[in-house]
Amino acid sequence: MSIRFDDRVAIVTGAGGGLGREYALELARRGAKVVVNDLGGDRSGTGASDAAQKVVDEIEAAGGEVVAQPTYNTGDTNFDAQVSEVLAADPDAIALITFEEVKTILPSLFGQ
Repeated sequence: MSIRFDDRVAIVTGAGGGLGREYALELARRGAKVVVNDLGGDRSGTGASDAAQKVVDEIEAAGGEVVAQPTYNTGDTNFDAQVSEVLAADPDAIALITFEEVKTILPSLFGQ
């Protein structure tokens, strides 16, 4: 028996590489619609790359539904608005898998 995530949206921060990438790929394999959130910068938070798009390309090649969101998530009004829109449509549809600072993301998601 396999755990499935069909009709669920998974936002994975830090999904351009490392554990975030692996989570994004596995969630997509299990049917989730994945939002690949990653700046693609270095460990200091500077620079940029196409890391998020590379993961998107992998998921699309395997037949998954995916979008890249190469923006910083914490306090980003665009990110908050996107999450709020999904939650308003279906509160059970979303999972947030974060490799960022949870203490700063969760308050912004829940209006605190």
